[in-house]
Amino acid sequence: MENKSLVPNGAIFVYPIYSSLSRLKGLDEFNGDFINLDDNRERILEFYIQNFYKSCNYCRDFSKPNKKF
Repeated sequence: MENKSLVPNGAIFVYPIYSSLSRLKGLDEFNGDFINLDDNRERILEFYIQNFYKSCNYCRDFSKPNKKF
């Protein structure tokens, strides 16, 4: 049985920590922020030319004090 709520093996996230965070928040939260090695060439190119990733919303603003998730 395939679990659609977990990232498949061979997935590459824009930032590795978010692969773990996706288990807590769910894959829908990070849709588009990772690729699978099985994806076609067009999807891989689309991933690398994105100018924004949803996971960027969780990035720390270094001008402010550190905030826990």
